[in-house]
Amino acid sequence: MRSKIQMSNIIGREKEIRIIRACFSLSRNIILEGPVGVGKTFLARSVAQNCQSTMIRIEGSPHLSEEKLVGYFDPPMVMEQGYTPDVFIQGPLLRAMTSGSILFVNEINRLPSSLQNIFLTVLDEKQLFIPKLGWKKAHKDFCVIATQNPQEFIGTRLLSEALLDRFERLIIDHQSYQEEKEIVSSIPVSDSIRDKAIQLVRSTREHPRIRRGASIRATQAILELYQEISDFDLCASLALSTRIEWIDQDADPESLIAELEKKKDNNQQEKKER
Repeated sequence: MRSKIQMSNIIGREKEIRIIRACFSLSRNIILEGPVGVGKTFLARSVAQNCQSTMIRIEGSPHLSEEKLVGYFDPPMVMEQGYTPDVFIQGPLLRAMTSGSILFVNEINRLPSSLQNIFLTVLDEKQLFIPKLGWKKAHKDFCVIATQNPQEFIGTRLLSEALLDRFERLIIDHQSYQEEKEIVSSIPVSDSIRDKAIQLVRSTREHPRIRRGASIRATQAILELYQEISDFDLCASLALSTRIEWIDQDADPESLIAELEKKKDNNQQEKKER
């Protein structure tokens, strides 16, 4: 029996919480898809931390091997005892399967195709064949919660249609202006500076020269830096330089800030003339 999931520490995301809760209670697998910084990992971790089952986490990486994912026989012990269950070191996938835990796969679409095929077998047949040990069945409460970045992100791979068919998919996007304002409300700065940072960061998500805009993390960084530096443009430049991807490689955060300031001044002038 799953315990009731309390999510009072999360601002907004009521629909997302409801969907994750439903999938979790039914032991159904779910992928949370969205850009960096929208809280995919936080949502998944919050589900796992507020339940009776444990969460076993792996990081999606092209360098992850089958042995590290599934497990392996310990060579020195094999020399002494042979290929027995006692000398097999279980990997995170097999540990989660046999214990009925949640397997949290961060950035699943960075996994190599060979490991995606292993997941397909496990999620389809609810068991996994281990050479020299035979079939290992999955516990009835075993499920997978995964995150993935959109396909346009560098280093991601397309998940096969067969594997996607074993998941429910939930799109996680940036939150509303008011929700983002509430998220950064505890940072002690003036309301005008807070609003200015939120507006600046949100503008990067719709700018025609920006391929990938910044998340709420950039807003938090600007406001936290501002407490010590007290130079908004400098703080914004520091925070945005690593958190946005320009279409034009020669562009920089300073030009964006100047452009937005000019646009703001023009808007104010238009209001005065009306």
